[in-house]
Amino acid sequence: MKILAHPECNPAVVSRVDFAGGTAAMLNYVRDSSAKTFMLVTECGLTDRFKAEFADREIVGTCILCPYMKEIQLDDVLKALKDPDPAQYVTIPPEVAERARASLDRMFELERNRRN
Repeated sequence: MKILAHPECNPAVVSRVDFAGGTAAMLNYVRDSSAKTFMLVTECGLTDRFKAEFADREIVGTCILCPYMKEIQLDDVLKALKDPDPAQYVTIPPEVAERARASLDRMFELERNRRN
């Protein structure tokens, strides 16, 4: 059995799993792995998605509610966008911002082309 977890899990958990990554990385890991059984240390609903996408694999879920995800409220997101606290500012070097902007522009272009 391969054990996967999101990287924001408790560090003691992350240090002991076979793979720690975001949802897309976890999906890729399962897709590319020759293992047949996986345990997901993640939110409850994600287990169902993995079971649906990988019907040929055994997916064991732990159904853990993430306290950090439950703290996010739409009002907080709106406040951060309209009137962020100084601690919420992220400074990106200009050369990184330029490359990121090119990627975002391309993403929006692909979506516009898909809709047309």
